[in-house]
Amino acid sequence: KIAAKLTRQGRKILLVAGDTFRAAAVEQVSVWGERAGAPVEKRDIGADAAGLAYDAVARAQRENMDVVLIDTAGRLQT
Repeated sequence: KIAAKLTRQGRKILLVAGDTFRAAAVEQVSVWGERAGAPVEKRDIGADAAGLAYDAVARAQRENMDVVLIDTAGRLQT
């Protein structure tokens, strides 16, 4: 929803499927990206999430994007 709102405001955004351990999460972000008209950066299941985030920010800088939205697993590591 945030992606759609920002796109309507004319901002260039990049969505990032950062939960690389749950296949459904990657698919969900892809669907939202398609609905919002925003590109999605993603990797294979089990890929390094930190590396993905780093690459996504680098891509956004190269492509002059305004916002990077990274969906994460949301778990606290102890």
